[in-house]
Amino acid sequence: MLKLKTRHVRVISGEEEAIYGWTAVNFAQGQLIKQSEGTGTVDEEVTNKTYGVLEMGGASAQIGFYEPNGDVMANLFKLQIGAAKHWNVYVHSFLYFGVNLAYDVLNAGLYIAATTKSPGEEEEANGIYNPCLPGGSQYLFSSRVHALPNGTLLPLSSPKNASSIEAHLYSAIMRNDNAKGDYDQCYVAVQKLLRKDANAWCDFAHDRDCSFAGIYQPPLPVMGNEFYSNEFIATSNFFDVYDFLGIAGIKVSMEQLRTRSKYVCNMSVGELIVYNNQRKKPYSSMDELASMCFRSVFVSSFLIEGVGFPLSYEITAVDVVNGQKVDWALGSMLYEINTLPWEFEKDSVKPLVSQLEKEGLIRTLPTANSENTVDRMYMYDLLLIVAIAVGIVNIIITLKNRKSPDRHHSEHAEESSSLINCNKPKKMRVI
Repeated sequence: MLKLKTRHVRVISGEEEAIYGWTAVNFAQGQLIKQSEGTGTVDEEVTNKTYGVLEMGGASAQIGFYEPNGDVMANLFKLQIGAAKHWNVYVHSFLYFGVNLAYDVLNAGLYIAATTKSPGEEEEANGIYNPCLPGGSQYLFSSRVHALPNGTLLPLSSPKNASSIEAHLYSAIMRNDNAKGDYDQCYVAVQKLLRKDANAWCDFAHDRDCSFAGIYQPPLPVMGNEFYSNEFIATSNFFDVYDFLGIAGIKVSMEQLRTRSKYVCNMSVGELIVYNNQRKKPYSSMDELASMCFRSVFVSSFLIEGVGFPLSYEITAVDVVNGQKVDWALGSMLYEINTLPWEFEKDSVKPLVSQLEKEGLIRTLPTANSENTVDRMYMYDLLLIVAIAVGIVNIIITLKNRKSPDRHHSEHAEESSSLINCNKPKKMRVI
């Protein structure tokens, strides 16, 4: 039996998750290994050959992109993959901006606003209006998110003991009795989640180099000069939303993304069910289906008003890159392998690499012009280690998917409770 000690297990930081996601995508695209020979900083000319990465889970969302000048005032991660070569990558993780926790905050805000305006049990019993629900539906919502009447969100833990959760669990019926959903009102509610009003100090201190919620962000590498032609790839829940909207796997402008969001949000629950059933892989959970208007508006607002992509900018959302499932676990393995004090004899590795090349599993780099024999041997060995690591990750992900078909709900399982019984799943009802 495997025995683990506390020092062997930890929760990775959001910034680590962001850089691991960036590493995984650029490795799968074949951009990392071939740029890893030599020493120093990766040349700025490769900026148009790397990919910015956007990732969204249930609890947080991440962004990472290569900054050619290394001129980053905060959240700079110097990623090293190779003997002594590194990338300057801007990374940030937005906690509470994953689809599940953001939906939690949205519903909590609607609940607090309604009960503050009309205190009493009658408002709660009849249900609280949520414009992001499809017309003619209701949803049983439970949360520990509390706020003051002015909208200030309160910490969950006790002020005297940070390890003790003081916020009590409450429930409410969220509903939309209208014939259709309401994109315009949903959009207004989602904009409040971005907290752009918190950017005042960031705009002053960093001369408007800010995204949202007061977070510094250097200019996006999308503005059209010779070094700023990065493409961005979106994964995880970004992909799920794009897939639901029928635009996954292709370059889609932000304007097109917003148009598709409007289309889905202005449906009745009946129309949404018909739309869902016409998809290749329809959602089986009615609660998840009912949240797709919110998710689509949230994703588009996150990218456009939040991160700051122009309406004309195109982003591709994918789940697999060149046959490789991409997530932070793959990037983590690549990063950790690079830090290990390992060494191979070239003659013992060469037959294995040749076999892997024949099977098309790896592709070695041309080294005829390299002046550093140590770097050539290092890269040769690293390719083998990475190939083995990718195989292990694929096995783990396959086994995990078989056991847990819904990968995004695990982050939010604690709060998945109903109005009637906190241990039962929430229910979306058709009115």
